[in-house]
Amino acid sequence: MTGPFNSLLYVAAGGSLGAITRYSIGHLALRFGLLGQMSAITGTLAANILGCFLMGAALATLELKEHTIPSDELVRLKLFAITGFLGALTTFSTYGADSLYLFKTQSVKATLLYIGGSNLLGLLGLYVAYILTGQLIQSLR
Repeated sequence: MTGPFNSLLYVAAGGSLGAITRYSIGHLALRFGLLGQMSAITGTLAANILGCFLMGAALATLELKEHTIPSDELVRLKLFAITGFLGALTTFSTYGADSLYLFKTQSVKATLLYIGGSNLLGLLGLYVAYILTGQLIQSLR
């Protein structure tokens, strides 16, 4: 049975493993100095690539096996592996899955608008929040 509380437990269990994996990838990148000064972002890049690869494998597996897996188990598997583990490892894998879904079901134009809009508006939101928060903190001094 997958009630609201049980659903949260599956997400939390997968999420804790995904977060540990994300931390470990970043730690290894820093420890071994991969790409020198860019080591910190190398971990993010590696987590994003791994997450997208695993998301692609999970989606293909679930698509091909969904009729052979009982629906309760399928829901638990999605909550644990996709929402929990991959969500904590990298949200970029979800972004990739959404882009693939649009590409398969809509048009190339809709897909490119989503990709471009997500990147542009996401970076704009980050920049605006960074500037506004910096100004707010400065004004409180």
